[in-house]
Amino acid sequence: MARTNRILLASFFVCLPGRALADARADLRDLRRGELPVRHEALGWTNDGRFAVRTLACSLGGTTACRAEVRIVGGAETEVHELLDVVEVYCDAGSPCEALPADVGVQFVHAEEAAMASLPRLTTTEPVGRLSEAFGEVAGEATSFETFVRAAHVEDLDVPGAIADLVVRAGRSRVRVASLSPAHQRIEGLDLVAVHPSPDGKRLAVVTNVGPGDMCWGPFWEVSVVVVDVAHVRSRVANSLGLRRYRADDLAGALAAFSDATREDPSQAFAWFNRAAVESRGGRLADAQASLARAIALDAGMARRACRDRDFDALRHGRPDALRCTD
Repeated sequence: MARTNRILLASFFVCLPGRALADARADLRDLRRGELPVRHEALGWTNDGRFAVRTLACSLGGTTACRAEVRIVGGAETEVHELLDVVEVYCDAGSPCEALPADVGVQFVHAEEAAMASLPRLTTTEPVGRLSEAFGEVAGEATSFETFVRAAHVEDLDVPGAIADLVVRAGRSRVRVASLSPAHQRIEGLDLVAVHPSPDGKRLAVVTNVGPGDMCWGPFWEVSVVVVDVAHVRSRVANSLGLRRYRADDLAGALAAFSDATREDPSQAFAWFNRAAVESRGGRLADAQASLARAIALDAGMARRACRDRDFDALRHGRPDALRCTD
């Protein structure tokens, strides 16, 4: 990069106004020092339960790349405002960048200013102190947020690869909550960074740094942000715990877990079905009939499943009106 550009960029820092542009200014200073930051700033929650976040990810791969965005996550589609997207910035840790034109810095700050001005009204919250305890206790079991790498197929390259998942563990049960990136040839780094609760506590925004590697390069760091519904995930975890207890012949423990699952999220047909099965097996036929009716109302296919499930023998015989099964 020419000396003139270095002087222009240094002068531009002095002229940067305002609190809203502080992040862009700090980022540019770090880049000029040869640092390659990967960071996020929680901007807050919208009134309809979406999470706004500003991200920056810079890393070495086949070349140096930096990408900054403002995202609004949690709706049907993620809303993305691109702030910075540069490649072939020749720098490494401890040495100055050799290519970052001054006009790129100007565009970065202007793009951030426009993105911040377009944001809806936001409410900020404090991040969860202990990330592993974000979901609390479910059905009597402590839970933990974890990340997990599993095998996957990279469709674009038609080769084996890996994908990063966010999971919640409770005892020996593990429930996949979300995928954190598309499939890559390999995942070389994966860090759970922060969990931000919504003001009403019904949602969690989970921030993870993912380091995928493709070809002979990598990792190119990415900042992944997903919003999860607390009650829905707690219901799935409770249902998973109930199945484990059922298989261990702990029917009382299984019923307690399935009942928790239906209380957490009454829209889960499988939780109602499993609850009904254990109630039928335990001779609680009125309860079983009511629970199965809830399951069938949510998913009509549950009636056919119940007709094939021996756990419902007592219900079929004791309350013939509960199911219409043909032998």
